Amino acid sequence: MKSRRPSNQSGLNAEFPHGGHPEILRSKYKLRILWDLQHGPSRFGELRKRLSLKAANAREVAPRVLSRELKSLVALGLVRRKAHNIIPPRVEYRLTALGRSLLNVIAKIVEWGNRHPSRIQIVREASSIRPASAASGAAIDKK
Repeated sequence: MKSRRPSNQSGLNAEFPHGGHPEILRSKYKLRILWDLQHGPSRFGELRKRLSLKAANAREVAPRVLSRELKSLVALGLVRRKAHNIIPPRVEYRLTALGRSLLNVIAKIVEWGNRHPSRIQIVREASSIRPASAASGAAIDKK
């Protein structure tokens, strides 16, 4: 007799992917890039500036990191890269139909985050606090 797994609260019975979470979630910037591109095509520098302005820690996105994330999104078929044959070189990034199909999912994540800001802030603050012994590099005694 097959055992039936109870469905979760939303009624979804889908199995979680075997490789863990999808590649799109393994990044700090991929969802933010997709969300930003919903307003139309953007150039590399424009994306970098907007992502840096919206960063919680106010640090600029390294060009190498943004380049890697964009290449990955292009390889996944979520973003299209269009190089214009002009001097100076000009490259634009825009969402594909597949990328646009993720916007509803990202909107739900944003909506959830807006509904629970205090819980998210508590987690951020807790993760930034390190014990003094760990911060100084001292070994922690385990008894």
